Amino acid sequence: MLKKIAAFVMCTVIAAVSAIPAFAQTEEVALGVPTYMVVLGDSIATGFGLEGYNNGKTGCDSYANLLGQKFSDELPEGCSFTLENLAVDGKTSADLLGDLNSGADDEALAQADCVIVSIGGNDLLAALWGILSDTGITNVQDGINEKTAAAMILKLAALGKDLDKNLETFESNLTRIAAYLDSHTEGMVVIQTLYDPLESFSLVPGISELSAQKLERFNEIIRNHSADAGGSYTVCDIVPGFKGKADTLTNIKKFDIHPTAAGHAVIAEQLDKTVRTGSFSYTRTVEETVSEPESAAESVTESAAEPASKEEPVSKEEPAAEQSAEKASVITTGAEDGKKEGSSFPVVPVAVAAGVVAVGAAAVIIIKKRAN
Repeated sequence: MLKKIAAFVMCTVIAAVSAIPAFAQTEEVALGVPTYMVVLGDSIATGFGLEGYNNGKTGCDSYANLLGQKFSDELPEGCSFTLENLAVDGKTSADLLGDLNSGADDEALAQADCVIVSIGGNDLLAALWGILSDTGITNVQDGINEKTAAAMILKLAALGKDLDKNLETFESNLTRIAAYLDSHTEGMVVIQTLYDPLESFSLVPGISELSAQKLERFNEIIRNHSADAGGSYTVCDIVPGFKGKADTLTNIKKFDIHPTAAGHAVIAEQLDKTVRTGSFSYTRTVEETVSEPESAAESVTESAAEPASKEEPVSKEEPAAEQSAEKASVITTGAEDGKKEGSSFPVVPVAVAAGVVAVGAAAVIIIKKRAN
């Protein structure tokens, strides 16, 4: 009877080892596009002025939404895409830096594998709006006439100085913004250059030349700081795509510097090329099953079937209850004593069974290690 019990225990151990369930293992899978994109910045990034914009940032064909749809369509099944457009109309570089320092965007930045930034345009516009106000222009679409244009010409020198001052502030803020992003996200950081909406603006003589000069300096600042220690980023140069096309890619004819739908498509195309130079991946869960080695199983089976070398018969005169108690004691204490006098349950099969369990566990560890 004890032989049958020993064999049963060994078979149970074998079954448990050979039926090790599948376990979940994760692995990194390379991708060509990000899975979590955060957009920071101003009204260029929100899609201001586009059809559907009144429905919110998600209701228009802004470059952020165009990119989001494109990237989402390319991801493999089971891998989702997230776009968080945190841009705000009218935001300056100082505003963005303040938001970052407040920690308001930290959660999104921690999850992002790509952060796209459009900032600084309002730093320059603030100076322009100040000069317009000084010359009595309150409605930029209808307020520029021969008289106000002449007044603007006289103000160009002052405007140039104001722009230079604002460019200095922008440069300081940009380096601090980049440093903050570098320390708060592991994702790719992309900062856009700014197109020139006034390249063919002729209502105010001399303003096109001034705009070109200051925007060239603006974009140089962005390019020159891209490799700063502790605050590096990738530059997306969208200027070439707008060169000579401001009349059609912006709303400047309405005295609005924002991109048209066609302009957003151009920005999206250039950003797409830039973002794809980065490295992205996602974590995939894979199930692995470990089978008990055949040789070990055979060893256990043979040990279980092998008769005990020494077996002392139990006295027929002992009561059945005492015999049952001794059998139970043998099974529970045999592992501690190595053997128990009067027992027909050998310790060797238990040791072999333990060996099988150890082999199974080792196999699991090895597979997990290879999967990492």
